[in-house]
Amino acid sequence: TAQSDLGDLRLIKDRLFQTLSQSQRDCMQLKSQFGLSLDGIAEITGKPKASVKATISQARRIMLEQLKKEI
Repeated sequence: TAQSDLGDLRLIKDRLFQTLSQSQRDCMQLKSQFGLSLDGIAEITGKPKASVKATISQARRIMLEQLKKEI
């Protein structure tokens, strides 16, 4: 069912998030769950916008690599 599929997706996402550093998780959560812009994330974290962008890109790459291993 659709509900169990959503549950499965949440479990996978949670597992993938655990492979990230705390900084990467923070940036990803601010972006994906709270919908903040790079500027907003930079303001909250105190990191330069370029660093936030690089952190999110690296986190996405790590998660994608881990997902490929799972499949």
